[in-house]
Amino acid sequence: MTQSRNLISPLGPSFMSQVRRHNPDAVGCLNMREILGQDVKQALKTDKFLDTRDRLPETVASDYPSMITDKEPLAPISPKYFGKPVAIIGAGAAGLCAGYELMRMGLYPIYFKSQTFGDGTARPGGRAYSYDFADALQLTKKSVGELGCMRFPKSHTTLHAYVDNIFKGEYKYATELETQWPPFIDPLLYDNEGDIPQSNWKVMYDTMFMAQGIRKRAPYRVNAGSTFGDMDSATQDVATAFGELIFDDNNGILTPIVKAYAAGDINQISFLWDKLNDTYQEKSIFEVLRDQGWDKKIVGTNNASRLELFGELGIGSGGFDAFWGTTFMEVLRIKLHEDESNQRAFVGGSSYMLKPFLTHVTEVRGSPPKSLKRLTDNKVIISPVVRIDEKDGGGVVISCEDGNTYSFPIVIMTPSPTAISSSIMVQESLLSPDLWKGIRRMPLTDSGKIFLAFPTPFWKGTSRRFPGHDAIVTTITDYNLRQVYTFDNYHWGSSSPAGVLMISYTWGDWAHKFGSLPEKQQVESAIRMLKEIYKEEWLPSWDTYFSKALETKAYKAITWSHERGFAGGYRMADLNRYEEQQHMWIRSAFPYSDNAAVLTAGEAVAWLGLSGWVEGALHTGINSALGVGAWLSFHGDRFSNWENMVKPAGIVGTSFTPPSDPGTISFNPRK
Repeated sequence: MTQSRNLISPLGPSFMSQVRRHNPDAVGCLNMREILGQDVKQALKTDKFLDTRDRLPETVASDYPSMITDKEPLAPISPKYFGKPVAIIGAGAAGLCAGYELMRMGLYPIYFKSQTFGDGTARPGGRAYSYDFADALQLTKKSVGELGCMRFPKSHTTLHAYVDNIFKGEYKYATELETQWPPFIDPLLYDNEGDIPQSNWKVMYDTMFMAQGIRKRAPYRVNAGSTFGDMDSATQDVATAFGELIFDDNNGILTPIVKAYAAGDINQISFLWDKLNDTYQEKSIFEVLRDQGWDKKIVGTNNASRLELFGELGIGSGGFDAFWGTTFMEVLRIKLHEDESNQRAFVGGSSYMLKPFLTHVTEVRGSPPKSLKRLTDNKVIISPVVRIDEKDGGGVVISCEDGNTYSFPIVIMTPSPTAISSSIMVQESLLSPDLWKGIRRMPLTDSGKIFLAFPTPFWKGTSRRFPGHDAIVTTITDYNLRQVYTFDNYHWGSSSPAGVLMISYTWGDWAHKFGSLPEKQQVESAIRMLKEIYKEEWLPSWDTYFSKALETKAYKAITWSHERGFAGGYRMADLNRYEEQQHMWIRSAFPYSDNAAVLTAGEAVAWLGLSGWVEGALHTGINSALGVGAWLSFHGDRFSNWENMVKPAGIVGTSFTPPSDPGTISFNPRK
């Protein structure tokens, strides 16, 4: 299956350039820039436009990396709009991207951001939240744990276009680096290409298992350098069966569409994706695997079914039992986008990765070059937004929890649909009925993490059972920990001597279980479970390390459903939600009201599978910036209430505090 794998490797959410490379005469798709020259409502009705939203990947309508430049703005606007205010609620990846691009167009973004640091300044990044343990460890060097997003697939080309091209001179480290994108050490990665493992494939990283379907729940470890053929038979069975189900050369579910990609046949791709939707959109992951007989197939030494073991292990980075009710189409999106393959960390942390959206000095229409941070200093409003209403004469009124109100012609909402529906009263007429369906019905899966930080990574190279290997490694378990990851200066670029354990990464119901406990009790419970898994390695000195971390509060637990502005971890595409997804995606670029522009953005609005990722958030940030340009082009002249809108100079608020640099040596990418 290596051949089919290689066909997918270059394909990402913006694969039109690859398709045209195979077939220069392929039918083109309507680009967002082209739409700006058309009547928006008419464009929405055309089959050509809607077709581009309804085939794999759904983001084929916009080749996002080709839009990203440090010179030409996303959309040209009339100079009479230069300096006009745009409200952005939220400053995660979508909000930062939208504000950066709007500034380049000549507009003035004003942020509403409820997440703050202890000093009251605004925390940018959203779920890109790298928590620094340096103070708790009494260190001056960064030592971060990723409370939110933490891995970035190579196929996410929009993110790489920003970080590797536009922002490449912005990052500084303590030492010279070969790469900013070290491999993320997910479990059971192999040093071979393909989706169906072969017996001679070598494991790249040490992995520990403790799950029902493997060796009667006894701790079981697979070390780097061992082969797939040496592994537990139950693990082999599930990995092989899943690979064959999706990519078998003769009967694989995605094999026909892979061949259509290779041929550059856009019409066939569209036809096959529609056919897959017809077959699998209303079938859950559980149903499809059950129909394959996985619930009857017994594997391993303790009578576990293949279905049960797949629920515990998943497809590479975590069990899927929390997602049994999710549409099987999410699995197909994940596999075709390679979201669970070839993942990378970012040196310095995810918050640092997004920092240049605030600090990068760029060309700005109508003014000298500047950064978003310079433009927005002391312009961040941190009182939570509680209402958005139509304003007499045009525009909207944003009401905050502190009683202050602000009038804008345009607002971009980036909180999750669950956060909007739980905490922001938006006047019904400002959004389309179809978009309201998505906001009110789109579920989010919870997500939680527990971290402990230590003055030194005591587990590095100290295994008693496997000399030369780490004592604690990437772990998958059916304990409520679910997954364990280890981090050290390899991930931070700061020359910190510290080590950080992500002692638990949970999702769905498992996140709720830990989240029901006070923070310290979550940590204590997780430690007890970790000790049981690693009892053959555990030394008395380890108890001292963990006790000291508890005593000095060098720990952090987060449950994202408890976080204001998020009310959940990430979106999963549940059954009977395809239409809502489609409308939420389209409306991220097209306002509903002619008299005020209210747009939505954020990873939950994106099409990308499983969670939206930073990549999907960037897509929606770009879409919303284009939507602002479209609204100004078609409705700006008819908007007569400009004088009653907020004046940027009159805003009194706090400022963003971007992450500090881990060092002083600029990263210079090698050619």
